[in-house]
Amino acid sequence: MRKRPQFNLEEIAILKDNGVPNGDIREIYRVPYNKVYTALKKIGKFSYDLKRFNLEETVNSLVEMFEYFREHRAIYQTFYTGYISEAHGKDSGFKDKFGTLGMRIHANSVRYGGMKKFIKLAIKQKPEIKDYTTSKSVLKIDGPRLIAEMFDYFKEHRSEGQVFCTGYISHAHLNDKKFKEKFGLNGQNLYARAYKNLGEGGMQSLIDLAAGQRPEIKGYSTPPGVLKIDGLKLIAEMFDYFKEHRFENQIFNINYITNTHKQDNKFKEKFGKRGQNLYGRCMKNIGSAGMRDIVDLATEQIPEMKNYFTIRDVLKVDGPRLIAEMFDYFKEHRSEGQVFCAGYVSDTHLKDKQFKERFGIRGQNLYARAFRNLGGAGGIQQIIDFTAEQKPEMKDYITPQSALKVDGPRLIAEMFDYFKEHREENRMFNISYITDHHKEDKRFYEIFGKRGQNLYMRSVRNMGIGGMKELIDLAVEHRPEMQDFFQYGRRRGVK
Repeated sequence: MRKRPQFNLEEIAILKDNGVPNGDIREIYRVPYNKVYTALKKIGKFSYDLKRFNLEETVNSLVEMFEYFREHRAIYQTFYTGYISEAHGKDSGFKDKFGTLGMRIHANSVRYGGMKKFIKLAIKQKPEIKDYTTSKSVLKIDGPRLIAEMFDYFKEHRSEGQVFCTGYISHAHLNDKKFKEKFGLNGQNLYARAYKNLGEGGMQSLIDLAAGQRPEIKGYSTPPGVLKIDGLKLIAEMFDYFKEHRFENQIFNINYITNTHKQDNKFKEKFGKRGQNLYGRCMKNIGSAGMRDIVDLATEQIPEMKNYFTIRDVLKVDGPRLIAEMFDYFKEHRSEGQVFCAGYVSDTHLKDKQFKERFGIRGQNLYARAFRNLGGAGGIQQIIDFTAEQKPEMKDYITPQSALKVDGPRLIAEMFDYFKEHREENRMFNISYITDHHKEDKRFYEIFGKRGQNLYMRSVRNMGIGGMKELIDLAVEHRPEMQDFFQYGRRRGVK
């Protein structure tokens, strides 16, 4: 260790005679200024180092020192008299750039009202300096910055229900080794500084400042806020499970969220009692309507959820799905003239064993639920109509009129093929042929029976007197050659 030179008044007098500044004398002997001043007064050589002193240059120098300070400062470090006058002794970078200028400015400040005055002048030139001049103001800069870093760690490592609050910041190092490795005791120290400089609510005020810069923090800083984040996430996960594993007519509601773990082992393995716990936390932190509020928020993010809240909602999901399956069966097995209607859905299991094997009494149950939840007897028709919007082909079979427009042209076309093959000369293909030919042609009767006559009767009953003509016109649209055999006196296409 370098030995301190002996403090000799005669040597000091020689140094002053040679123009050595007071600050350099202090550096040589490594003693406080007041000791240098006392010695100089004793030998009658006391004076301030005012040669070439310029107030404007001094203020500019302080601003430059602040720029250096801001770039190299340690956490909680303030820009004040002690830093300006002593930084050259602790920071080689500062000394290389400014030498002992800070110390000399401090010495000369006595004559000009002290360092506070110089720093105020520097603040006028660069107002930002003010934010770094007190422990309180520096806390409001460094505190939120540190809190934001801790929040990033918290988000990555947090457990469900955990709140980012004063307690987490000040005590996480006690329970989390990774946190301690990254932040040490910074959280605990920040809490102590906040309490000392900002009062009892100081730490919360810093968290609020951090939340102003990072709004996301606000959602995690209170139990109700965390509930909305965790609750939404949990409910979304449960809804995905529900959709994958649900049985017909099952609804997704608060009861499902809180109690399914009691009946479903797979659900319990995946979620445990988290749904039940979420409900309890809602009651504690938000109130009796809290769970409903969170479910409503989840619905805003996942609109599909609305389709499963009530029996009425679920009917509009499961009903069309079942009806679409029944319609596929109906198309494959239907008899001529048969209509896909409420009666078919609810009663076919009574007459068709194959249908019953496939669908059981699900159609009957669907009819009963639709009656109970969708406004009476018209409920099942609502579901059929809704399904027909998704499966337009169904519209051709849901009324007697629409079924006639499918069966009629098909039967007429088959009869026309027979007519062409077996026709007598000058015989016309007309309504009379379709309805009465079975009376005079045994072979025709064997193939078609009274289907032509029945078709005529059904067309009159469901479409009016002109119904048969309309069916023939539809058939002609598909088989234009038929037109050549309809009118008497015209033999186009007839040899």
